[in-house]
Amino acid sequence: MPVMRTGDAAPHMMALGLLVQQSDTIAGVGRRLHDQFRAAGFARTTAYSSVPSLAADGLALLVRPAPPEQPTLAFYEATPAGREHFLRWMRCTDVPVLVRDIFQCKLELAEPEDVPAILELVNALENSFLDMCDEARVRLRREQRSRSSRPDKASEWRRQMRRLQIQDEAVLWTSMALRLKRLGEQLEKMHAGAVSEETS
Repeated sequence: MPVMRTGDAAPHMMALGLLVQQSDTIAGVGRRLHDQFRAAGFARTTAYSSVPSLAADGLALLVRPAPPEQPTLAFYEATPAGREHFLRWMRCTDVPVLVRDIFQCKLELAEPEDVPAILELVNALENSFLDMCDEARVRLRREQRSRSSRPDKASEWRRQMRRLQIQDEAVLWTSMALRLKRLGEQLEKMHAGAVSEETS
């Protein structure tokens, strides 16, 4: 699955945010990382290292040890220091503008003979982005149909934010696909021109 990277969304920070929202087991954090941040491509096993690391840094606390045969059932909660650390990150407005995009790097270093492979990657990722956009739209429709039997202010806020997040995800996938479509067309023209010069 393609992964979008726009800004700093390190897995340990996402795991900390989930613990701030709700104390959980390592397995529970792993499941939530995978389900709630689908576009980030976090594996369920990401929490296996992230949560103990947070505890080692004093940002999470082991509340209930796991049975020896099921280590991922260890139950953790965010510490006051962890909550403060997360809130600083959440409310930080000083975000560096960095572009570490694979195509920007490859275009800078590409030679004419590299273009066919780059074009193959462009086309494959364009199709993947379109598929991910379709998947996001399906999740959005499902989210829009969902209704709580006992709505309250907090749960309604969370539902609205989830819908907004999925809408934004769909826009991101669409814009990435459009960008690659244009890039592919321009690369094909350049490559065709280079080939015709070689054969003339």
